[in-house]
Amino acid sequence: MKNSIKLIRVSLFSILLLLFSVYVIVEYVDSMKIRLVIFIILFVLTAIVAVILLRSSKCAASRIIMLDVLTIVIFVGLLGSFAKKLMAINEMQRAFEGNNGFSFSYSKNIGDKGYEDIDSAVADAIDYRKKTTNQNELEEIYRVQTGEKIFIYFKESENIVEFEFFRQNDLYYSYGSKLLIYYGVGSSDRYTAEETIRKDIANTMWRGFESKEVGVPAWGVSTDEKIFSMTINERKVDDVIQIDEKDGKKYYFWITTNTGEIETIEDVKEATIQL
Repeated sequence: MKNSIKLIRVSLFSILLLLFSVYVIVEYVDSMKIRLVIFIILFVLTAIVAVILLRSSKCAASRIIMLDVLTIVIFVGLLGSFAKKLMAINEMQRAFEGNNGFSFSYSKNIGDKGYEDIDSAVADAIDYRKKTTNQNELEEIYRVQTGEKIFIYFKESENIVEFEFFRQNDLYYSYGSKLLIYYGVGSSDRYTAEETIRKDIANTMWRGFESKEVGVPAWGVSTDEKIFSMTINERKVDDVIQIDEKDGKKYYFWITTNTGEIETIEDVKEATIQL
């Protein structure tokens, strides 16, 4: 019985330690190869420590108590990290409201495999999304490259999906996707065009704020035909494309990387939007 309890405690510690390690690696290491190497090293070290703790009888009680303390510390750290992300999203929801809805589904582990060309990476990301969402109709409407990052946009039923890719060591990797719902959730015209645009800016640039990345595009969907002349901080948007028409209402996809030094949530609040 004692051995079973010891096994559970050591296993719990090992799992939480690996989860925390993966979180830190993903957040602070960009290279896929380096991530893999670090994870393998940490996995081996964790396995060795777990075996030593399970097989050693000397000072077993004090070691296990120390292990329990470390387990609690790691668990609290993980909860704190996730809570911080949720608070950032909730801050946007409180600060900005508009006629479009959003779903964040970024996942770096999709991109563990590199491809020699961007089209193969895109095909892999689309296949992954189809399998996980049962959505089969994806129509590409736009793609833009900023530095080593490539952003590709698809119309998916009544949504817009952004796929993000990056190039590293002559290979292309998929970072993940982000979903904008432009009717259904956002079918009402409760909010003004400017309010919706401001919310779209905050949500589509959110990961850039979090990771301090520059060049993250701002984009969204509007039903206001004045969108073709829209400026953000007196800078004209890059492009506007009509993507749909329903019940006599036209929907326009707009995008820009020319946001005028918008780098924080506060910058979004203070941005000058003119239609």
